[in-house]
Amino acid sequence: MNYLLGVELYGNSLKIAAFKKSRQSLELIKLDQIYFSNDGGESLKQLIAWRDQNLPDLDSIKTVLTVSESNLYIKEIEFPKIPNEQLNEAVYWEIPSVAPIPQSEAVYDWQIVSEEKDILKTLVVVGKNAYIENIISMFRDAGIEVVAIEPSSYAFAGIADADFTGNTLLCVVEEYGTDFIVLKGKLPFFTTSVTSNPQSGKGSRIRSEKDLTTEITAGAKKIIDYWEEKESLSIRQVLLAGDIVYKYYGLSASVNLFSQVPTLVVKSRKVKSLSTKSYKDLELVSYLPSLGAGVRHLQKDVLEGINLFPRGEKQKTENIRNQKNLTAHLFALTYLNIVFLIIIIVSIFTLNMWWFSMEKQLEKLNGAVSAHPANEIVAEINDTNLAIQNVIDLTKRQEDVGEKLKTISKLTPQTIKITSIGLINNKEEEWLIEGIGDRGSILAFYEMISQNVKSSDITMPYSNFNKLTDNEFSISIIW
Repeated sequence: MNYLLGVELYGNSLKIAAFKKSRQSLELIKLDQIYFSNDGGESLKQLIAWRDQNLPDLDSIKTVLTVSESNLYIKEIEFPKIPNEQLNEAVYWEIPSVAPIPQSEAVYDWQIVSEEKDILKTLVVVGKNAYIENIISMFRDAGIEVVAIEPSSYAFAGIADADFTGNTLLCVVEEYGTDFIVLKGKLPFFTTSVTSNPQSGKGSRIRSEKDLTTEITAGAKKIIDYWEEKESLSIRQVLLAGDIVYKYYGLSASVNLFSQVPTLVVKSRKVKSLSTKSYKDLELVSYLPSLGAGVRHLQKDVLEGINLFPRGEKQKTENIRNQKNLTAHLFALTYLNIVFLIIIIVSIFTLNMWWFSMEKQLEKLNGAVSAHPANEIVAEINDTNLAIQNVIDLTKRQEDVGEKLKTISKLTPQTIKITSIGLINNKEEEWLIEGIGDRGSILAFYEMISQNVKSSDITMPYSNFNKLTDNEFSISIIW
């Protein structure tokens, strides 16, 4: 069986949404969570054990992975309007302005947010190459193919039941810490985190609804005030998510934390072609980024969108994508050619049948016309007309020959003696003029004909300039 996963990696926690694909729809079959050991080898064993226990009759597994914004650097940059290849190169050189990571050690991707005149506002997301490659390597060692890696909020926005028009502040509160993420539409624009160490022996950092409210309001208010006062960017709503939020607030429609900005606890929305009927809403909300990552499998092209693959991996996936597109185009072209060929064959067959029918009708009509008494009179008239036309054509040709002879006569120097003018090629109407004269007169005569006679070609196929006078020559004119 082929399985599809959406997984969220947050600290040492891996939240998994497992799906079975049926035709064009996904069925959610498992929601689960793994707490990884700090030892990489043990983490791999945990992942393999989960796979063997939860995915029977396994043939293949493909997963979309989301990573917390606390492990990423995000910035919106303005570029001039340039082709995508040049834009990708420009983003690469801007990495130092986004993250304190050398370009050679970074993974990145970008997406155009908006276009204004000659400016492209572009979201740039950067992560550490070693971190991403370690994740990919562990999943591959467990027999799980990672097809895309995206920010958690990007996946979250794909499944959350909320209106993302305008600017949104998303607060994700987990035991490991709180992520504050500003979204423009459904794209992350700014992120900051409050982290803690749950293994410090001091217990949970949030022990009541009051602690939760204090943490959210303290962090969110600073962000709202900063963006509104310093950047003139108004926050339209605050969305709350994360295990701690659902633990204390439940699925309340709204929480009145700010006087002028509505604050909502987010639930999952209904997605066409996604079945989650075996799970209740309160179970689903703890796995929103994982579910959103799973929804990406429903895209026509799962590679479309932000994808934080290392450059080498991204090139491989891009090649696969291009091959798939080429195969699809070739298939479509082959199909169209087959249809076109069938149409041509049917058209030729229909045309032949029509032509055969017309020939039969014409044969009958010719037979009737030939037998008619008036046909003999028509034949005599046609013979007469042909004879008259021949006389007219001969007269015109004689007039034309006379004009051409007159032209040659005018151009002939007195020192040139024309011995003959003959038609040597009737099809091309080629004349051959032969004569005698001195060398200078012959060349002058040839030059005069070349400049004044309208013809397709003039040559001197023969000349004999061995004597001072009476040199022989021939000039060819193709009229």
